[in-house]
Amino acid sequence: MENRVYRYECVFAQASFQFCGHFDEFLIENTRQLGLLYFQTRFGKGCHLFRRYEEGRLVEERTFAFVPSCLGYYVGLWRNWNRELNAFRRGKVEVTAIFTHPLLAFGKMFRRNVRTFFWQWDHFPDASPKSRLFNAFARFYAPRCAVYRPLTHAIGKAVGMPDAKPLMLGVKPPTRFGDPHSNRLLLVGQLRKGQGIEAVLGFLASHPDYTLSLIGASANGFGANIRRSLADGKLEGRVFFPDRFVSEDELRDEAAKCFAALALYDTAPGNLTHYADPGKVKSSIEMGLPVVMTRISAIVPFIERFHAGEVVDSVADLPMALAKIRRDPDAYFAGCRAFAAHFDYRMYDLPSCRPSARMKLLYVDHACHRTTASADFFAEILRSTFAVTEHRYQEAYRTGAKAAMRGQDGAVIWEFPIARGRFYFPGKVNVFVPMYDNEWGSVWQWRRLAASGMGVVSFCWKVSAHARRCGVTNLLDVRYFPDPAALPQTAGDPKRVFLWERGGVSREQAERMFPASDGYTLVVKGANEFLPRADYLARLASCGVVLAPRRKEGIGMAFLEAMAMGKCVVAHDDATMNEYIVDGESGLLVDFDRPARIAPERVARARAGVAAATARHRARWVEDAAKIVPFVQSLAPCRPGLAARAKIALEYPLYLAEGALWRLRHA
Repeated sequence: MENRVYRYECVFAQASFQFCGHFDEFLIENTRQLGLLYFQTRFGKGCHLFRRYEEGRLVEERTFAFVPSCLGYYVGLWRNWNRELNAFRRGKVEVTAIFTHPLLAFGKMFRRNVRTFFWQWDHFPDASPKSRLFNAFARFYAPRCAVYRPLTHAIGKAVGMPDAKPLMLGVKPPTRFGDPHSNRLLLVGQLRKGQGIEAVLGFLASHPDYTLSLIGASANGFGANIRRSLADGKLEGRVFFPDRFVSEDELRDEAAKCFAALALYDTAPGNLTHYADPGKVKSSIEMGLPVVMTRISAIVPFIERFHAGEVVDSVADLPMALAKIRRDPDAYFAGCRAFAAHFDYRMYDLPSCRPSARMKLLYVDHACHRTTASADFFAEILRSTFAVTEHRYQEAYRTGAKAAMRGQDGAVIWEFPIARGRFYFPGKVNVFVPMYDNEWGSVWQWRRLAASGMGVVSFCWKVSAHARRCGVTNLLDVRYFPDPAALPQTAGDPKRVFLWERGGVSREQAERMFPASDGYTLVVKGANEFLPRADYLARLASCGVVLAPRRKEGIGMAFLEAMAMGKCVVAHDDATMNEYIVDGESGLLVDFDRPARIAPERVARARAGVAAATARHRARWVEDAAKIVPFVQSLAPCRPGLAARAKIALEYPLYLAEGALWRLRHA
């Protein structure tokens, strides 16, 4: 441990054993000197817990009581936090203080030894005096915090930080999964009104085949209500109810006996779960159990996107949802793995300074990418370090980004330059991310970019080679590949061919390559057939062969995801497909203009090599992704000299002519 380099020198934070989240584990691993104050711990009621760590080793632990009343709880929480913070390191070094409650921030924003704030907090509507008070604190402190990570941008906007990264409590990758042959269900978390517990017990009463593990501490005497309901429904022998939080190991042992988890929250408008980050859901998925939850909270789209459970409108839909999980448990277990990868607790990071010192970047992208989310991975990398403001435009060359650039330190421009006459912002750091599918072949355009000193992040070797020939030196060459763990691993039927009609290859051409006489079946998705992601992946999962939908790609999310799922991709022999696929080894490269029958033996050989290629591509992307932030940080503002500017001005008429000819040639 002597030579270990830690991310953070000295951190003081609030933590909790109540739910999974593991921000405390992340800090223990990455901080040299750490103080953790735990509230409402699993290990007992009526006490708080303080732990101090030195280089990952626990060196001090003590408990202290708090008053169980509402006022006593909050006064004690603030008092104990202050006392421990003052004692921690005795103010000899600067301390990064991390808050999960707005009242704790009171008075500490201006303390000399408190440098940085990381704040996780649900937004509550103005439903009660307490909620209004919390929101007032939130709106006051949020703009002054170094980073604020709500579950959704809508919550961030409500507290004055609309561009905050949408991430809250993290999740560990599941190490075990449930028992698909069991009839046992899990419900874990705080037990109180609005959590759907009454509905779950009602379901058990009418479905005697099911049993339940009800894990968590009850609040305000709610446990007595649960015990009465168990007695009235004669459910004591079918429900395990310890009325306390248990250790993580105990919870894993209990979850291993179950095949699914429940989070049937009351969906009435007054339920604050609408605005929260539900711990039940994340805790259950971390235990390797798909979740059946009601349509509440901004976490619902993630459940549907990753196929990590089922979303129901009421408890009446519960039998059907459980039956669906029962029919294909492996697919749902894979969805849990994908969900956990998205919310991996190791993605946490703390900025080293206040937000005013963080580099501010304008991220310029297509409006259509809000729907496809195909560039979100890149924006997330930027948000990990920079203060990012998004600007979306409807069509190329009509961005209006000049006004949005005010107050920014730099711009990252996805796919298109800002405007015909404005390729970059002078005096700012500029990064351009070109896409090969938009024919970035103009020599004049690239020479102008080179003269500006603009940085280029290229996802295509063909684009990179051309840019270098035109004089671009500030170039980072990367190759994206999705995480196979975030996708269902289903090789599919080798005789079922998936065709997405986006103009790359027609149905007639596909039938020539894969004739019905060879036993092939085409599964067709129309160009304008917009499916929920879970339905799209389910349709794709049944197919063993996927036709790349376009003849050229900037990145190519569709065919890359197919490769990551273990499919044999058949693609037109052009970038970027031919930069990932080795013909006959990890896929098939053909000429879509000259379609010919593809023998089943070729498909079988290519399918056999996909897994190894996927591992190589993913490993490269992990390395490449780590280079992007340092590359942006290394760039100087664009300040072309007088000669370069004069040359650009003189060449402008030639550019207009070149552009007109190019458009005629590619019409």
